[in-house]
Amino acid sequence: MAPKIAFSTLRTALMTTALASAGTAFANDLTIEVQGVVEAKGSVYVALYDKSDTWMKKAVKAQGVVAVAGKTIVVFKDLPEGEYAFSAFHDVDGDKKMAKNVMGMPTEPWGFSKDAMGMFGPPSFDEAKVKVPAGGTTTVMTLKS
Repeated sequence: MAPKIAFSTLRTALMTTALASAGTAFANDLTIEVQGVVEAKGSVYVALYDKSDTWMKKAVKAQGVVAVAGKTIVVFKDLPEGEYAFSAFHDVDGDKKMAKNVMGMPTEPWGFSKDAMGMFGPPSFDEAKVKVPAGGTTTVMTLKS
């Protein structure tokens, strides 16, 4: 009778472990340290993209967080493993959109993943992409003015 109890206990422990790991299969967080936030005013907005054909057109996720002077942390939770690129800006005036001058150039701090820069516009998805492995990752980007 003792072997049945031991087997039953082992089976329960294995099933619990399997269920717990199934729930974390996509628990890959992308933590973004946005540096160069000059003042604790407004919000920092980040748009996340997962494909080159939707880059800068349709984000898979987006969020804004209250700006913290120096460094603001933005976390995208539970992403599938893969490659992502993001754009960010500091909405200093609080209108929830990037302010631009008459030429269409940003007048609020902005930037891209990997601090990528384009020649006459945003960088390509491939220039800005970062890998999110199992377990997640942290990346740093610096806003430009």
